[in-house]
Parts: sequence; C-alpha cells; structure tokens
Amino acid sequence: MNVRLAPSWRAAAVRSLLLLGTVILIAAVIYLIDGAPTIVRKSRFDELVLFAPSLGRGLSELATETFVLIGVTWLCRDGLKIRL
Repeated sequence: MNVRLAPSWRAAAVRSLLLLGTVILIAAVIYLIDGAPTIVRKSRFDELVLFAPSLGRGLSELATETFVLIGVTWLCRDGLKIRL
C-alpha cells in the first residue's frame, strides 16, 4: 500500500506552512480578543470531582464508543470492504 500525503515534497511543505500559518492566525486572533493570560481567568472548580469515575459514567462511555464504532464501520463498509 502506497500512502502519499502530497504529490511532491514542495506541495507537502506548502500545505504544512499553510496549516502552520492558519494556526498562528487563529492563535493571534484569540490572543487579541482575550488578551494575555491572567490569574482571574484561572479555572476555580475541581475537575477530579467533576469527572469522577462511576458505574453510570463508565457504561455511558462504553455505549457511546460502541455506537460510534458501529456507525463508522457501517458508513465505511463499502470503502473499506467490510462485510457485516
């Protein structure tokens, strides 16, 4: 199997630089909107309590990931040549 990211090294470099430029532009816009990081915007709640493991949360995660896997497999069955 031959996987190619771009037709040539130059095209790959241009795509990478375009992606890097886009990331920098978005970061600059967010920085201009929100300003520099300050202690006032620091999160003040406890994420460990918020996302504490429990049986209900675990079963919910399992069901969600199972349905996503089934959905992706079903949608890609022709392209990936998967028989269900």
